[in-house]
Amino acid sequence: MSDRERLIQLIYDGVLDDAAWTAALAMVADVARAAGAGLGVQNMVTHEFWAVAQSGIDASLHGTYERLAPQNRIWQAISRAGRPMADQMVMPKAEFLRSALHAEYFVPQGFHSVMAAPVLANGSHCGVVVAFGSRRRGDFEEPDLAELAGLAGHLSRAIGLRLDRARLVEDLHARNHILDDAPDGIVLLDSTLRVRHLNLPAQVVLARRDGLALRDGRLACRDPRDDSELRKTMRTMLAAGARAAGGWVVVRRWEGEEHRAALLLQVTGVRGADMAVLVPGTAVVARIKDPDRDRSPTPVLLQRLLGLTLGEARAVLAVSRTKDQEAAARRAGVARTTLRTQLHHAYVNLGLHDRADLLRLLASYGFG
Repeated sequence: MSDRERLIQLIYDGVLDDAAWTAALAMVADVARAAGAGLGVQNMVTHEFWAVAQSGIDASLHGTYERLAPQNRIWQAISRAGRPMADQMVMPKAEFLRSALHAEYFVPQGFHSVMAAPVLANGSHCGVVVAFGSRRRGDFEEPDLAELAGLAGHLSRAIGLRLDRARLVEDLHARNHILDDAPDGIVLLDSTLRVRHLNLPAQVVLARRDGLALRDGRLACRDPRDDSELRKTMRTMLAAGARAAGGWVVVRRWEGEEHRAALLLQVTGVRGADMAVLVPGTAVVARIKDPDRDRSPTPVLLQRLLGLTLGEARAVLAVSRTKDQEAAARRAGVARTTLRTQLHHAYVNLGLHDRADLLRLLASYGFG
């Protein structure tokens, strides 16, 4: 992964993880040869300021900035113009160096120059990604602005997701946390397959980053094979809408470079009502079955995970639950001879010799 790809990944990880945006801004400062970088949103009417994340900026001076915010002509100009700007593009440098903002906010931090690119502009609010240069670094120029502008689009989408998520969490709180109370992780996606909402169990799964993650605002798998299957299934569900019964995708999980266990995703299309009532715009729902929460595999999960037929998967699951083959056959809903045949085929395909081998294999995937 290149440094730029890593930076963009951190930007989208910041939707769920504040530390990721701090790391991203440290990389922005490094790329711009800046003394510090920040991501902030300001109410242009009340001048209330939200310091989203920062690197190399003294947080104790936020109060100073809020007091001087109404005089910040640079931020005001960017809000009006909607394009990246440096301080000397807004006012003569000598005038900027005489300003209270420079004396009370820039000088104490060793800052001499500033450039910013808009990531949010909706009339009342302006969000920017900003870089501060030292005297040694000098003023920012057009190539620096272009570099910052190249990241602004990603930050804009990530900020939008963050704000949407905050609003949706408030809405869901008023609706008795319907999704957050669900035992499984639930991810709601719009018609472009961008994430609209993650419930709390889904956030826990994605925070591990061992199999699933957010990539450019989309749900993505670490393993390319799983990712391709997930994209295909989600598009199928999107096309089928409410007619779709739901597709299943197995997602490999990893610990370091070792395959550890699996998640099972049930992907369902939505039309009009159903989940879209909770979050308007929802077109696809991905429900995450997490073995760390439920140690009991399902026949569908074993079918997908182990490459068995559904009948073989039912037989394997039944035998894993009891040594008595008569009881296992009843559990699987087949005759004893059918169970033996299905079990034999499964053992041959999996390279197993007996039930003990089977239990060890299931335990390796996290099933108890």
